[in-house]
Amino acid sequence: EGYFGAGSTPIVAAGKLIVNIGGRGAGLVAFDLATGQTAWQATDEGASYSSPTLATINGQSHAIFVTRLSTVSVDPDSGEVLFRFPFGARGPTVNGATPLVFDDLLFVSSSYGVGANLSRINRDDAKVLWANDNVMSSQYSTCVYRDGFLYGTHGREDYSNGVLRCFEAKSGDVKWTVPGFGVAHVILVGKHEMIVQHVAED
Repeated sequence: EGYFGAGSTPIVAAGKLIVNIGGRGAGLVAFDLATGQTAWQATDEGASYSSPTLATINGQSHAIFVTRLSTVSVDPDSGEVLFRFPFGARGPTVNGATPLVFDDLLFVSSSYGVGANLSRINRDDAKVLWANDNVMSSQYSTCVYRDGFLYGTHGREDYSNGVLRCFEAKSGDVKWTVPGFGVAHVILVGKHEMIVQHVAED
């Protein structure tokens, strides 16, 4: 069901290695670091190319995954699903960007008409603050967050329509755009943004 083989990165939390395997009843699986034994398995979520992230909100640990068709948080210790919301589209699409958590906010983005979503995380739910396909439609690169703003590339490499963009995280208001920039990966270095442009070969 994937297009490019296995692409998601495992993550280590609560003495376990957790990975989005994508099997029935084993969408997310945790392995004990000491023994390699299966510690828990949860959900029917399909595999994606997005790497997960960890966060602690109001004392609750979250392992947050963008799977094939959802954004889902699980308790890394038990595998209990804390929240889940639809994110993705069927057909020739991919989810590739890593979910970002800053303060108590969760930002996810994809392309293919999916767009972006900013939600406020609580211990066991996530409430959408804004969602659309106009602000940031990231094909596979992950935005970076700094001082209330997100920076990234909006558009698709295969369509050659990528633009570099800055927008206010909480409102989604676009502050500036650099047309014709192409799809790039943005890396935060100290107080500066280093832009590493990805150039496709002809």
